[in-house]
Amino acid sequence: MKTILVIEDETVLRENICDILAAHGFTTITAENGLVGIEMATKHTPDLIICDIMMPVMDGFATVAALQAKEDMKDIPFIFLSAKIERRDMRQGMELGADDYITKPFMAQELVNAVNARLKKSPRASSKKGLPVTPAIQEAIDSLTKSERKILVMVSLGMTSKEIADKIYISTKTVENHRFNILQKLQLKGFNSLLKFTHDYEEVLMQLNND
Repeated sequence: MKTILVIEDETVLRENICDILAAHGFTTITAENGLVGIEMATKHTPDLIICDIMMPVMDGFATVAALQAKEDMKDIPFIFLSAKIERRDMRQGMELGADDYITKPFMAQELVNAVNARLKKSPRASSKKGLPVTPAIQEAIDSLTKSERKILVMVSLGMTSKEIADKIYISTKTVENHRFNILQKLQLKGFNSLLKFTHDYEEVLMQLNND
């Protein structure tokens, strides 16, 4: 499951992009402007970034320039998404390090095709492999209850506690309790470590999702 960072200041469009990507098997994280986007990229190291150009606080051009200046970020595929269609804007984006440029409005399949194409060409994404599942890790996963496994898979898909609760008809509090138990059994501390676990052991989680 590849992780896509969506940096977009328009809430509805940001949510629509995430829905499109989730429907095609991607995990998404979001940011409402470039400054937050850089923070999220640093924290989560996404496989690809989709970024609007015209945003408050920090626009898309400044965002891609800042990320390109970071040694561990400069090879992350970067797609601009904007209503700006002038050739000079496209050239500026590409010169700063963007890999593609999609203009609004766009079709859902156009977005998905661009994402898939850039991921296939990315050395980072193509070489990224999950960690080997050790006997200790397998034992920890096997110790999870059926409900905990289901919730772990949904966490790996980028779903919030409320979304999980609505999906399986339980309370958000119950989801949080299950998540706490998952952390204890996997010997993890905090939600970020749980997200990292889902990325590191993607293959075994995909198998859980098929069970």
